[in-house]
Amino acid sequence: MRKKVLVLMCVLLSLTVGGAVAQTVVGAKTGLNLNWYSGSNWDNFIASVEAIDGVPYDEAPAPTFHIGAFIESMFTDNIGIVLELNASSYGQAYSYPTIFGDVDGTFRQSIVEVPVLLKLTGQPLEGFYVLAGASAQYLYTDLELREELLGAEASTTFAPDNDLVFGALIGGGWDIQFGSRGIFKIEGRYTRNITDDFDPALFDVNRFNLLVGLGSASVPHDTTRF
Repeated sequence: MRKKVLVLMCVLLSLTVGGAVAQTVVGAKTGLNLNWYSGSNWDNFIASVEAIDGVPYDEAPAPTFHIGAFIESMFTDNIGIVLELNASSYGQAYSYPTIFGDVDGTFRQSIVEVPVLLKLTGQPLEGFYVLAGASAQYLYTDLELREELLGAEASTTFAPDNDLVFGALIGGGWDIQFGSRGIFKIEGRYTRNITDDFDPALFDVNRFNLLVGLGSASVPHDTTRF
């Protein structure tokens, strides 16, 4: 599976670098990153912990920060490839009650992410686009588990079995042109990992990004289209 995903990303990357490009946009994106775990192994783990501790665990997405740079190569008005380099993370937040109050816990792992995405645009909504593709993620930190109770913190870490994993990404956004070459982006997207950092798999990783971005186009905007 990892080899198939890597081959797909290399093909898309070669199109970005070597294709006949009508326009290139270079810029940066940043915004909110919501992370959570799912899957039968994760559900079984939570159920076993609840049975041992005798208390319910409340799960919630863990909010973190996302920032990155992108280069977008449009081969036609409607089809292009987007290559990104991002600093992000994934994890899971949770809480459970004790006689001293609620314990707030977070799983978190920092990543460097390289998505290679197909971009499709078209009518009837000018500026709207969809994204789909693959994401390679290098796990440059261990998985950290941190808990807090009454201002006191405790933490531990778990080293992953695989420090390079892959995910599938789908999303959509809106390009708003300004000035002669400027582009403002509003984007939402979902990523689901398709390979695992632990063997055997402990959880499925989910991430939702709500991003804004700024870019500069290589070709001035065609104002006659508006």
